[in-house]
Amino acid sequence: MAGYIEIGASGGGKWFPKAQGEAMCIENRHTPGKENWFYSIAEQCRAENKYMMVTIDIPFDRAFSTTGPEWQQRCYGIKNYLQARGFNRQTCDISVINEPMKSEKAITVETYLWLVDLTCKVFQPDFKVGFGNEEYDLAMTKKDSQGNDFYTAGAKRTKAEKMYIHIQSSMRSPAHIEAKCNHLKAIAGKYSKEIDCNEASYENVADPNGWNTVKYQIKKAKDIGCPHIAIVFLNLDGPEKYKFLTFVWRGADRTINSDNPYGSHWKELLHLIEIERKAKQGQEEDGMKLDEIYKEGSRGIGVKFIQMILNQDMKPDPLLKVDGIWGSKTNAIVLAYQEKYNLSQYGGAIGPNTMQDMIKQYPGIWDNVQYLYAIGVR
Repeated sequence: MAGYIEIGASGGGKWFPKAQGEAMCIENRHTPGKENWFYSIAEQCRAENKYMMVTIDIPFDRAFSTTGPEWQQRCYGIKNYLQARGFNRQTCDISVINEPMKSEKAITVETYLWLVDLTCKVFQPDFKVGFGNEEYDLAMTKKDSQGNDFYTAGAKRTKAEKMYIHIQSSMRSPAHIEAKCNHLKAIAGKYSKEIDCNEASYENVADPNGWNTVKYQIKKAKDIGCPHIAIVFLNLDGPEKYKFLTFVWRGADRTINSDNPYGSHWKELLHLIEIERKAKQGQEEDGMKLDEIYKEGSRGIGVKFIQMILNQDMKPDPLLKVDGIWGSKTNAIVLAYQEKYNLSQYGGAIGPNTMQDMIKQYPGIWDNVQYLYAIGVR
């Protein structure tokens, strides 16, 4: 689990302006007849070093009728373009069809699974391939020939490495977001798939309640281990019917709110993006390395996190000084902590497994430490 989530934009296309500089990642759809939009956004991602989530899509206004060889030929064309422009597994991944179970697309679950595996044959191992991209409620009603729901079928029966989820229309309250995301995370975990989110929101982001829902979507995506979350939309030049979805419409911030501490929901989102951006940069350089072994003599913000946990969990008297220095006092409390949780075999060292358990047990402390790191505290 990374200590950050890349917040970005979804729904690339005709009305997707160049001014997506704030986004950390982009969901970019390759749709027949609209390839120039795809190439334009791909060049932006390449130039601005943004992670790109490619969705090989089909038009909404007609039923699917492509043959296997035609699909693979299209996939090879996309792959050749991506590799020629320098994209690879670290900068880009592939998913199959946006919202494939919508009735207009006339695709069965079996046909979809077949397309995913055809896509895997073309792109793997050079790129990760994902399946899903569907609304939870609809996905749960769609079954394969074995009686599995759409997401379980994809996780169980395809060679895709990733399971892409949508956190939006069917997840519009904290209770729904919690329950449904937890269910999807359980499916991904059972079949050893990575989980990610390439579409979120579908809320009126100018409304405080809608904006609070979006923030909850971001938080939950991060909680379940999604490395990315792409929001529909950040910045849009499109028709008025999509205006309610976007923070910036035709160049103007439409989320100004005098009750918001940042002055608008857009400015608060930019603040959240900056926190995640700095957390990513810090972790890549010298930050919270979850694969590190911490022990007596260790220093840094990782030790601060451990000291905060020990103060909360063990309640030593006096409390440990949260200074990021693992000295004899910290060591003594670590040994007591390990005895309490039957971890004495680790001999006073704290490694990745214990760190992950601490994060799960005290997510609020973890979030605070990530914020401190993001603003430069070491």
